[in-house]
Amino acid sequence: MAVDGVDLVINNIKAFGGGFVKHVNTTMSKLAKGLHKVVKRNISWHDHSLADLAALDHPYAKRHGDIYLHHPPYLVHTQSGQLLSSLFEKTEDAVFAFGRLDASAIVGNDTSVAPHAQDVIFGTSVMLPRDYLEGSLQEYLPEAKGVLEKNLRDAVTNFTPKGTV
Repeated sequence: MAVDGVDLVINNIKAFGGGFVKHVNTTMSKLAKGLHKVVKRNISWHDHSLADLAALDHPYAKRHGDIYLHHPPYLVHTQSGQLLSSLFEKTEDAVFAFGRLDASAIVGNDTSVAPHAQDVIFGTSVMLPRDYLEGSLQEYLPEAKGVLEKNLRDAVTNFTPKGTV
């Protein structure tokens, strides 16, 4: 169903400026940095060494059932450091499409640096999954909503985070 006036509103926002779009992009950059910080914290646990985990009979092994060593269950111990070094953040510039303003803040892993990232997130036949991206996103949501409200006030009418799945 077509809505009258959408083009006029979009043109007014574009004319108002690049200033508004630039502000949205700056806000998305803040969100990406904040989420990056939470993910980094959640994948760099050091409370157990590899020797400790071996002594605990590898608590993330599926043979133990759905028992997790830590809660929340998406925390990951640093081992080689590849997972942490593969972490990236980026934003996609705000664009107007079909009467909507879309912008993205993205945090993920470069699987060419840490090919095992998918195994940690989804699990394997012998290892329990620890989806630190989705878990960190859910953990960060209240703060993210605050950042959006503070920076964009009434401009945000529909905020839908997209997870790993």
